[in-house]
Amino acid sequence: MTNAVWSGDRRGGAHVDSVDRYVLKGLAGPFAACIAGFLVVALSGELFGLMSLIIEKRVPAGQVSRLLVYKLPELMVTAIPVGVLFAVLMELGRMARDSELTVVQVSGRSLARVSAPLVILGIAASIITYGLNEYVVPETNHKSQQIIREYILKDVMPPAEQEIFFRGTDDRYFYLGYVNRSTMRVQDILVFELDGSKPSKVIYASSGTMGPVAWELQDGVIQEMDSQGFTVSQIRFDRMLYTVEDETGVFLGEQRTTTEMSRADIREIVEVYRASGIDLRSFRVDYEFKLSLPFAAAVFAVVGAGCSLGARKHGRFYSLTVSVALAFAYYVISAVLRSLGNEGLLSPAAAAWAANAFFGALGVGLIVRGDRLV
Repeated sequence: MTNAVWSGDRRGGAHVDSVDRYVLKGLAGPFAACIAGFLVVALSGELFGLMSLIIEKRVPAGQVSRLLVYKLPELMVTAIPVGVLFAVLMELGRMARDSELTVVQVSGRSLARVSAPLVILGIAASIITYGLNEYVVPETNHKSQQIIREYILKDVMPPAEQEIFFRGTDDRYFYLGYVNRSTMRVQDILVFELDGSKPSKVIYASSGTMGPVAWELQDGVIQEMDSQGFTVSQIRFDRMLYTVEDETGVFLGEQRTTTEMSRADIREIVEVYRASGIDLRSFRVDYEFKLSLPFAAAVFAVVGAGCSLGARKHGRFYSLTVSVALAFAYYVISAVLRSLGNEGLLSPAAAAWAANAFFGALGVGLIVRGDRLV
């Protein structure tokens, strides 16, 4: 590689593509190895965590296999960015140890220029990860949760739950403040009937009982809304039977958490409830994280390139150690920021993007510093 770089530099611009191809080609092996290793460890952890319940509930082997397959897309959302970080650190770290990176820099090619195709690759990986997270993961997560609910947790579901949100049929959204699953008694019920994207009717009841065909609602009010969202009529009731068709079945087996929704689904729910004065802060935080986390791949490409020069002094295991430490730090910090966002201490956007901004700035600073040290 050393002679190729020097000779390429003397031929003018011909060395640019050859060096880029050389660096990118070296990423393939570490990237594939990291993805495979990550998935093996993560799937083993998933299986170990569920093993006692699987044995106790005698879940069929086919369902266990399906469960693990359904978990793969969600794991890939984390595995791809970590794979990019590991591959960049391993390849540029090897070049730094073998003095190839020094020769490239001395020949007039900055570390920023060496990193450019890696960042572009990271952006491409981020786009792929986002597509996976938006269009594949919600459905596979929902299917895996259905298996867990049906075979594993059906006897250990909590008897009572609070603040349940789910979408019913015919563009109806439900908010249940408190649900006792054993008695099917409900408190603080809100039902939104949509006309297009805006509520046309809002039903509130202080309490009620869920039935298979109709819910008995008590002490409530019905508000009719116009197309602008203004109340045009309001009727109070002491008791009302509200036809639900299969909404009870939806609640018992089909309700989805945000991990089982796309950003579009979350945005739709947030807008519906916001129109009635309910701020779903945790939903808004998750909405932002569903975009920011996939773009960790681009951030990891930058910070990995910036940290790679340390391999000159610290030997072969430096790249492995730093990649593990950076990935761990990034996801721990992201978890803390998510909690701060949920508690209202940070805005949803700040909570979701702060880690990307910090690690991206760190990578840029290290790249600039690396060029100055040559």
